[in-house]
Amino acid sequence: DTPIQSGRQRIMILVGGLQYSPGTLQISADSALTLPAIIGISAGGGLLLLAIIAVLIAYKRKTRDADRTLKRLQMQMDNLESRVALECKEAFAELQTDIHELTNNMDGVKIPFLDYKTYAMRVLFPGIEEHPVLKELDQTPPN
Repeated sequence: DTPIQSGRQRIMILVGGLQYSPGTLQISADSALTLPAIIGISAGGGLLLLAIIAVLIAYKRKTRDADRTLKRLQMQMDNLESRVALECKEAFAELQTDIHELTNNMDGVKIPFLDYKTYAMRVLFPGIEEHPVLKELDQTPPN
């Protein structure tokens, strides 16, 4: 038997020129982990794996719900945008028609203008009809 197969190893001590062999060393291949420890580690690993799978499933569901909500909101926004665009087109067409009718009705109408004196009086002295500055001076030449 070789030492590797039998688990026995001969010990040799070498000091200077002296060689001494105190005996053999028995190496046993006993497991460091007992059966309950192996079962506990396996159960813990299994529970950890189940927890990770549960978290992944919950994440997937939340993501799917968020995607559905986003698609629904996007469709609502698109519908709202198309309704607003249609309403703007209708309003623009109505305004174009109103402007065309207004310009047709104003063929003989002109914008009223005031003479300079009346305009200046209304701008500089609003609400005052008879202002002393604007009175005509009655100056008669002396005889």
